[in-house]
Amino acid sequence: MVLELPSFDNKDFVRSYKKLNQNDSVNIGLVLADKGYDSESNHIYAREILGAESIIPARKNRSKDFKTRGKYRKEMKSGYDLDRYRQRNKVETVNSVIKRKMGDCVRARKVCNQNREILFMVMVYNIERGMNYSLIILVGFLESLQLTMFLYIIYHNFNLKEI
Repeated sequence: MVLELPSFDNKDFVRSYKKLNQNDSVNIGLVLADKGYDSESNHIYAREILGAESIIPARKNRSKDFKTRGKYRKEMKSGYDLDRYRQRNKVETVNSVIKRKMGDCVRARKVCNQNREILFMVMVYNIERGMNYSLIILVGFLESLQLTMFLYIIYHNFNLKEI
């Protein structure tokens, strides 16, 4: 999501999920975010309003006197499932691939057009991935067909009973 002015992403956490949750067919079961989104209000929104599990690691405190406040932040401070949290890397990888292939900036001037441009980048990425998978399946099918034809020729030319 593109905003008109530069700001911290943490401000848009709830707004982004509200927008995503407007579509009734989307069922959010797990929210993964980095330490920049660490706040009790984000955990409360994800867990109590969305009904999803949230894994947002607690930030490390700079002073030893400061205690982490909030039920969910204390839970994150005590530990969380690292294997599930590392699934976030897949999303970061996709973002990186899109930026490398299609550029890391948008050229539109209006915010709504910038959001559309990003949406089109994601759509093109998904179409390209689908075409690559289709091509891999097609090549695999053709290779298996060639092997079948090769075995058929050997069987009939040498009158073998079994292969």
